Amino acid sequence: MRFDNLTILDCDQITRDYVCSNCWGSLSYTINKEAKNKCYKIYCNKCGEELSGFVTREYVQRRKGQALVEKLDAQRNIGHLLGIEPEPFDMNKTIKELWPD
Repeated sequence: MRFDNLTILDCDQITRDYVCSNCWGSLSYTINKEAKNKCYKIYCNKCGEELSGFVTREYVQRRKGQALVEKLDAQRNIGHLLGIEPEPFDMNKTIKELWPD
């Protein structure tokens, strides 16, 4: 699919609602100087113009949430297998360490 022959309205909607499918980075657009008619092209701020596609921002947020849960489960399970128990968290102690009186 080509992303270099779009209207400015299409570009506004795509850059607002979607991110790069490769790196999940933000998308931008610029005028396509190579086109015969006035149109715009979308590119990834990190990957450049070699854009393979895009996914919704909602999808990325959902996947990041799932990845965080998987990370926490893995840490707990590996710690349990290795016999490492998590230390209890004392919020007041931490605050006093960071901001002593």
